[in-house]
Amino acid sequence: AVVSTQSGHYGRATMNSNLFIMEKQTNTFVPMTNRDGSKKPKYTRKNFSPEQIQGLEAAFQQHRFVRKDLRRQLAKQLSLSERSISYWFQNKRARYANQDLNFD
Repeated sequence: AVVSTQSGHYGRATMNSNLFIMEKQTNTFVPMTNRDGSKKPKYTRKNFSPEQIQGLEAAFQQHRFVRKDLRRQLAKQLSLSERSISYWFQNKRARYANQDLNFD
């Protein structure tokens, strides 16, 4: 998209990500600031421990879709939130389907 800047130059729209903003006419990245003025990211990605991944993989082998009761049980056992378990299963199904398509 083309946008007008304050100086009247036309250029590409500002490119946003979780951590950086691309400045108007340059290719330099600067850290984004949060609403409170801090420069730390709004969200930090959680890495699962090997034990948590093993538990999630074992559950995925038995159930491709996680039900509410199983999600609660896994959350307690693995010390994870129910939401992170739901997202993990959703991402795993997507990777699994994508992997099947690549072998054909």
